[in-house]
Order: sequence, then structure tokens, then C-alpha cells
Amino acid sequence: MISLVVLRLEIQYADQNIQDFYYSAEQYFERHTELCTETELNNSGLRLLSEQVDIPEVFKEIPELHQGERKYQNIVVETYYPKQEGGMEGAERRSDSLSEGKELTGIKYFSGNPSVERTQGILHLYKDKYLTPLDPDFPRSELICIIAVPAKYTCRDLQDFVAPAGETIQYMKILRDARPNQYMILIKFRDQLSADSFYQEFEGKPYNLLENEVAHLVYVSKVETIPTSE
Repeated sequence: MISLVVLRLEIQYADQNIQDFYYSAEQYFERHTELCTETELNNSGLRLLSEQVDIPEVFKEIPELHQGERKYQNIVVETYYPKQEGGMEGAERRSDSLSEGKELTGIKYFSGNPSVERTQGILHLYKDKYLTPLDPDFPRSELICIIAVPAKYTCRDLQDFVAPAGETIQYMKILRDARPNQYMILIKFRDQLSADSFYQEFEGKPYNLLENEVAHLVYVSKVETIPTSE
């Protein structure tokens, strides 16, 4: 059993919203809604698992990933799209927010021209209240997040790392905030089977043969942007 996560971008100014920064695993939510209904009907004297472990109705934030401060930061979201023909060759980058890193050239696997958007905000990563099996017949998500990627790994390194799954990837977003030593990656796959195959192959896998760091993967149930007023 695993827990999916919710990624929320809280923005300081509504007019600095990030375009296309949204995702919802609809089949996952529908399935858990059905299960909750069945549990309530068939076991009216029992509490749901979420109540048994005292997880609130809202998502429980992962403590080690929470800043603990309401300090707005430059949020960097670099989006890469795979080349449509001939596999994943070349480089397409779309940068959402102010990037403090160097511009990349000649990157393999993706192709296109970069565009840049800027925003001030806070990234939150929450743990979903549901426990979900890794059963192939149970819906989860087509979106996977690699959390706490060491900053020493470049975008080129990451594209080399995910290259074996390149034909199944719709886009890849690299998210950076004020933490200088790490960042996270969102990878959207074409279907659930592709996401599952990637999770099974890359969870706990070293980024390369010369380093000890390994990839930590989580399924993402929802990505959303909200203004601070909410």
C-alpha cells in the first residue's frame, strides 16, 4: 500500500498564475469515492481507515518537505516536451518562473524553444489521506514525482536518466524553489501502464553508477494552483 501526494502552488499574486499547472487523477478519486461509499454501506459500525489513523479531511502535509515559514520565493518550473518524430532527440524547454540556473543547449531527447513565466509563491507537498494498493487493476495516477533530487544533477543528467522511458513521456517539469541543494521533477506519462512501469523500474534506482544517491518516486493525485487569499 502506498500514499499518493498532492502538489499545491500557493501564489502571492493572482496575475502571476502559472499556465497549465494542473492535474487531477480522476479515476483514482472516483475509485476511492466508490470504496468509501461501499465501506459506509457495508460496515456502518466501523470507521474508515482515514479516520482510524486520525488523518484530517484536508490533506496531511509531509513534515520533512514543509518549509514551516510563510515566505514567498521565486518558483522555477521548467517544462520539457519530447520530440514528436524520431523518438526523444533534441531539447524542448518551457520555463515557468524565474530561473537562476544557466541556459542549456544541445540537450538530447527533447526539442523546441524555451519560454519563461515568473511567479512568487510557496510550494506545498501533501500526503493524500487514502492508502492505495499497487495492484495493476487499481487506478492510481499517470503523473509521478521524483522528490529531493540533488542539485548536482543537471537537466541533461535527468534526461539521460529517464531516456529509456522517453517514448511514454508526455512532458517533464522540473520544479525549483529557494532550497539550493535539491529540487523535484514531475513526469506525466501517456497512460497508467507506462507510469507503473516507470515506478517499478526507477524507484530506488541510482541516478548513475558512480554515485550513491537514488531516485525517490511518488504518485501524484493532484496538482493545483491557489492564490494566497484562499
